[in-house]
Amino acid sequence: MLLSILIPTYNRAKPLKKNLYMIEKYINENDLIDDIKIIISNNCSTDNTKQVIDQFYNQTDIKADRYSQNDNLGLEGNALFVLEKADTEYVMYLSDDDFLDENYIVNLVDKLKSNKEFYCVLPSIQPVRPNGEYMNPGRDMEKNSKTYEKGFSNCLENSWRGHQLTGVTFKRDGTYASYRKNNVSNIYPFIYFVAYNCLRGKTWHLTDYPVEVTVAIQEDKDWGYEEDGLISEIFDNYKKLDNITSLQRSKLELKMLDTQTFRYQMYLSKGINHYLKALKNIEFGNNTSLLTRLGFPFLAFKYLSKSALIKFLRLILGNKYEKTKNKFKSFIK
Repeated sequence: MLLSILIPTYNRAKPLKKNLYMIEKYINENDLIDDIKIIISNNCSTDNTKQVIDQFYNQTDIKADRYSQNDNLGLEGNALFVLEKADTEYVMYLSDDDFLDENYIVNLVDKLKSNKEFYCVLPSIQPVRPNGEYMNPGRDMEKNSKTYEKGFSNCLENSWRGHQLTGVTFKRDGTYASYRKNNVSNIYPFIYFVAYNCLRGKTWHLTDYPVEVTVAIQEDKDWGYEEDGLISEIFDNYKKLDNITSLQRSKLELKMLDTQTFRYQMYLSKGINHYLKALKNIEFGNNTSLLTRLGFPFLAFKYLSKSALIKFLRLILGNKYEKTKNKFKSFIK
């Protein structure tokens, strides 16, 4: 078979059920039964996920492998488990509560059948609320589909997109072994998978058929992100990546920080002290490279609003702020 759709799942029985039968429909109606299989790993769910999987498995005519964990492996562990179980040339990750466009699957299979030089395929993203309402803006929906040649430029442009796992497709062979060999361990292994495959083959950024990504209700979402936006987790992927220079590693880190400013800018809503603490954790994190430490402060302050910048200066200068401001005004005059 050409492609395995990997679904690590936990306690989302209702969207999982919708997903499984939707994929089954796509495969049957487009004559892809000899091309695509599904691998599902139930990460010790406490709802009726097991019953949903068993019912689907017992009635479907498409190829499906099911696994039920006795203990919760964590997000990374379950994602690695389904990857290790795959035996097809390509694999695609699918979150249990995100949904693929039928045309995305059909066009992807057609492309991978005809051109084995592609090592990675990445989708555009349409954010969706749990009630089905579309949110804007999406990610890359305004971009034209594009092919990137293998190498660092490809990796720099696309590796950060791996933070959103749904629809991410790549060549299986060597990927899991590289991750394990380099002792990578974080909750964003998909960034490593994308980076690794961008370096060794072409990438197709297929933007014509956005995948629907369910966005948690903000009041229920943990915006704490361990006080650094989980950036140390992301940077672990770049720190362990083979065949890149120190400068290239720093470029990858700064690209991610520039494209995902929300990971540290969100702390401004809690006050400048929280923002500075987040910046400190990024600056002095174990996985932050030296060159990024030098360049990041300029990037962080670039996005400060005028009011936030004033608060920052007042915090730093204290009683000297007003005197400095007045001297600056006199200098301008």
